Amino acid sequence: MNVIVKAAPKFALSTALVVLGMPALRADEKPPDSVFQQSPLELKMKTPPSFKPTRSTTGYLPTPVGNVPYRDQSWDGKMAAVAVRRIVMPEVWWQTIAAQFFAEARLHLPGAPNMKLIAERDYSIAGCAAHSFVISTPGSKPEFWRIDYLLAKPD
Repeated sequence: MNVIVKAAPKFALSTALVVLGMPALRADEKPPDSVFQQSPLELKMKTPPSFKPTRSTTGYLPTPVGNVPYRDQSWDGKMAAVAVRRIVMPEVWWQTIAAQFFAEARLHLPGAPNMKLIAERDYSIAGCAAHSFVISTPGSKPEFWRIDYLLAKPD
């Protein structure tokens, strides 16, 4: 995934990968690395040498279906940033919530409710459903975000 930015406002590219996972555990525990290697997609982030890693955290997020493992990683450059969140959802999530996930994600975009949705589209990668949003957030120095959600179920 390559991002070329020529505009002055800060631009952020964010990707969320949601995969089928293991049973929920306590929110204060750290998930093992193997939890995030269950995806049928090999997610590789290549950032230019000028981008520096700024964050890498793992833990459990509280959700309506219990605490689920996540991993956040981010990199910053002078004019752009890249953030990746991987969330491993249990089977019950796939059976009850997955079909409405992209519509629900629209309601929780950064800057909501004042953000401006510039574009969105559905697509697929390796047979996995995906959805992309391009938004701008309000303020004296507007930020532009491209946020892509990929739903990857191992079976």
